[in-house]
Amino acid sequence: MSQGVKKLTVLFLVLLVSFGLCVQNVYSKKLQRLDLSLSDILRFKDIETTSYKFESKEKLKEYKNSTLLKNYTEHPTVFSTAIEYGLALIDLGEVDEASKVFEKAEKDFVNNPAPKAYKGWVEAYRGNYNEAKSALYPIAIEAKDKALNDPPHTVFFPYHTSSVLGLALIKDKLSEEDQKEINEILEKVAPRFSGHPQLSTIWIISDLREQKIDEANKKIESILQRNPNDWLALALSGIVRSLEGKDEDALKQFENSEKSNKYSALNPFLKARSLFKLGRQKEAIQAIDQAIALDPDWETAKDEKNKLLAKNTAKKWFLNYK
Repeated sequence: MSQGVKKLTVLFLVLLVSFGLCVQNVYSKKLQRLDLSLSDILRFKDIETTSYKFESKEKLKEYKNSTLLKNYTEHPTVFSTAIEYGLALIDLGEVDEASKVFEKAEKDFVNNPAPKAYKGWVEAYRGNYNEAKSALYPIAIEAKDKALNDPPHTVFFPYHTSSVLGLALIKDKLSEEDQKEINEILEKVAPRFSGHPQLSTIWIISDLREQKIDEANKKIESILQRNPNDWLALALSGIVRSLEGKDEDALKQFENSEKSNKYSALNPFLKARSLFKLGRQKEAIQAIDQAIALDPDWETAKDEKNKLLAKNTAKKWFLNYK
């Protein structure tokens, strides 16, 4: 083999390896690992349990005080009145009052599992995860049995979906044995609950953890086709873009999500991450401060702020040193 041919061969191999490394870098960029838990993305405080759709929580509070409280005071033993009032209290974070409403409802409506399911949500909201599991698990088992044995057109009641969703949200706070039991329920009900926007988040996040980006995108698009302004689906779409390394696109989705729900601490939290990666450190710190202001008890947001501040300090030191 002549020297010229050898040089060309070496050059070709170098180019081939370089191309392979570029492809590998692009591919790995698309497959960044999701480092947030389900309970960080789908949070009790962000989920609306009432069927009322008001433009703000202030409007819901006004309606609760002017109508729901009045109805409940006058007719505390009417099922729909008690449940509607209790759910509004949960959405407004008034969990102590909600607990009283559902404790009374459990006694008034002994044969209806709905009050027990929503009492489970109250306990989860308070951080009493074992008590929440005790309330939610039997109803979720009923939902699983219906999913496996009943005809496809079977109607599931709101307390069924709430129990399954509630268990999914507290799963990581429970023992390994409890987690195994809950995972079995989630696996069995998945085909029947896949169209539920909030429950779909469980399987979307599972897809992202397994780096099944295409599968996650399909589920997200299915939700957005039905409701283009679904704030959680928009946030999940932003998370996908972020995992793909498309931080500008991710930021736009988080901003769109924030327009649909300005009360969720999740959106400014996610915005802070994207802003920091885009080199907009000051805005990132402002966004994470906004997330903490919306939910002062969210430890993940506080930890994220400390990380961002540490990274920012290290970057400034490096630039000054250089």
